[in-house]
Amino acid sequence: MITDKHARTKSASVVTHLRTAALPPSSLVRIGPGYAAASPKLAFTQVAKQLSLVQLVMLGFELCGTYASFSQEEASYRAIPLTNVARLSGFIEKSGNFQGKQAARRAMRHVIDGSASPRETQLAMMLALPYRLGGYGFPNPKLNYAVRPPKHLGTRRRYVLDLYWPELKLDVEYDSDSFHAHEEKMLLDGRRRAALEAMGITSVNVTSGQVRNSGAFNELAKQLAVLANHRLRYKDPDFTKAHLRLRDDLKT
Repeated sequence: MITDKHARTKSASVVTHLRTAALPPSSLVRIGPGYAAASPKLAFTQVAKQLSLVQLVMLGFELCGTYASFSQEEASYRAIPLTNVARLSGFIEKSGNFQGKQAARRAMRHVIDGSASPRETQLAMMLALPYRLGGYGFPNPKLNYAVRPPKHLGTRRRYVLDLYWPELKLDVEYDSDSFHAHEEKMLLDGRRRAALEAMGITSVNVTSGQVRNSGAFNELAKQLAVLANHRLRYKDPDFTKAHLRLRDDLKT
């Protein structure tokens, strides 16, 4: 990033960004003696003009989540969030005028803190984005929300819910075998479901096949709409086209 357009250099491997206004605090991260890199918040504003709105929302989820994507197939998990929705939104507002500011603002309306994986991000976006963007218009859920059973249930175990709507007592779990053997997972799921039911929480498991298949996902959305008392108001074929575009951007 430079402050004088005459200082720009041309290179196939470097893209220079012209910035005449002062950078907000926490824009740069020192990476070595005499070297600094754009912070995650600054990087978000720099790519806001280059990415589609859906891609920018995905990036926001990742920056505010606990995973890091290396490719479409590979990611690391249990990472420390690089920022959160409040700090990233505040940074955008303090950044003055820059190309893509309106896109960044629009994207932040849909970003949610706490996603633990790319699949959770895809699931949350397909459910909660507005119809015009191909989502089913559900209210934003809480991601990886911790609940503790009451003492009378006789357990101190804390349960972390993938997508949770507290006001509806509705939990949606992305079903993955990444961290448990099959038998162990079945045992844990049974205990978990019993505890959540005792707390009045309805839990719905979603498989990777349901996420990948548009028809199966549509049936899932209808099921969740009944449980959430959420009236689906989309109109075909416009919604179907928007949903398929969303899937293409999400690479489901």
